[in-house]
Amino acid sequence: MKDWEELERIWLEERTSGTLSPLPPQFYSRVRAYLSRLRAELGGSEGLRRELVEEELREAARLLGELFTLRALKAAILSLRGEVPPSQDEEESRFFSRLREVLEEARGELLEAREERVPPPEPRHELLLVLGKIPRIVGEDLRYYGPFEEGEIVSLPRKTAELLVTHRLAKKLHPKRFFGLGGRE
Repeated sequence: MKDWEELERIWLEERTSGTLSPLPPQFYSRVRAYLSRLRAELGGSEGLRRELVEEELREAARLLGELFTLRALKAAILSLRGEVPPSQDEEESRFFSRLREVLEEARGELLEAREERVPPPEPRHELLLVLGKIPRIVGEDLRYYGPFEEGEIVSLPRKTAELLVTHRLAKKLHPKRFFGLGGRE
């Protein structure tokens, strides 16, 4: 694996696709080995080389975390529809299988007593992608949120979220549009 390039390519493909993108077999174990190599190299590096390795390690971990989040959300949506999320990575396949079982169990337990279908409530929170560092803030509900780092995906009260978007500190994520389920920008 051309470590950084492949991770970035797979992350970008996942981010721009409305469906689960195919992963190469053994993807997660290969990425963990890559991160381990970076950590080992970090221990023996100094000066500028150390800074470069630290930055590569930080960015690779961020991309991997965001990739996992995107894939888990897409897998959850497929599972809720009764579909089996596909994966060529054995570890991820086991995770998707457990996720589907948990969601099916929760659906059975939580919806068992309901005979009528109740429409979902209007969301009071917005899903955002943080575009830069944001210190700890107080939301409209008088709760503390943050601090946040660039690239984090967060859920904040609607008016607080709109304020961050207005000041270009965050970008709204529209899950329905993001996952190819319709919706608007």
